[in-house]
Amino acid sequence: MELYFNNLPVPKVVGFSAERKTRGSRVSYNCNGDMLVDLVARKFTLTVTLGELTAEELGAVMRETENVFFNVSFYTAAYGEVQRKFHLAEQPEQIDFSEGGRTYYKATRLVLEEL
Repeated sequence: MELYFNNLPVPKVVGFSAERKTRGSRVSYNCNGDMLVDLVARKFTLTVTLGELTAEELGAVMRETENVFFNVSFYTAAYGEVQRKFHLAEQPEQIDFSEGGRTYYKATRLVLEEL
């Protein structure tokens, strides 16, 4: 399961889901009662679950997602290889434990919205 943020292979991907949603649509009806749909765009919402990460691994992910928009590459059965720009609204960081001077972070869930 390959997933990239810019050129970084995202570490310890447990799984991800790619949902394609309609955004900016408007439904109206003409005088005959026929439904008219103004479809603006279909965009992906990508939910990524990462396993327990070291500080170095999480730091690399956070650096790649620091810009408001960044490139993401992933594979879906319906569309094959997808390469789009995404936005990460939150950058969660939860410490799991520290041992021997190293810090480990809990499994992280990232929700990305396509530009």
